[in-house]
Amino acid sequence: MSTRTQAELNTIWDSIVAGKYGSDPMVIAPKKISAEAGTDIMSIPNASGTDVDVYERKDGSAWDEIPYVGQIWPNVKSALESPEFKWRTLEGIVKETGLDAAMVGASLATNEDAIIKSSIPDEKGNDLFTTRGHYREKSSILDRLENAITNKVRK
Repeated sequence: MSTRTQAELNTIWDSIVAGKYGSDPMVIAPKKISAEAGTDIMSIPNASGTDVDVYERKDGSAWDEIPYVGQIWPNVKSALESPEFKWRTLEGIVKETGLDAAMVGASLATNEDAIIKSSIPDEKGNDLFTTRGHYREKSSILDRLENAITNKVRK
């Protein structure tokens, strides 16, 4: 159960959107999570960075805390590492796993140390994700070198 008020959550969200926390993935800070249109999702780490609380709201309504998502990570990871794909969208993972988009987004945020997010979206503008191991397996050394030089992927 969240100890944060709706006003506190709104302030945190506004700060995320305004870029107050920056985009460095190594910084322990609240983050916006990719979500379908009309849905806002954010993760707020604890002070030590060992766990996160994840909140969702639809169409600007009240924030709801999403229950712990650690137990769905194996399903999300399996979808990310599908041999058919190099990169996956949130929608693709949701479709393959049958899980709720908020839960998948929260799982991605909770396990961001195992994930690479492409800096280039798909043709529809959706974020693309894969695991670090799957990226190494599916990319040639030349591809990885080019991407490192041109900064095409964010780690």
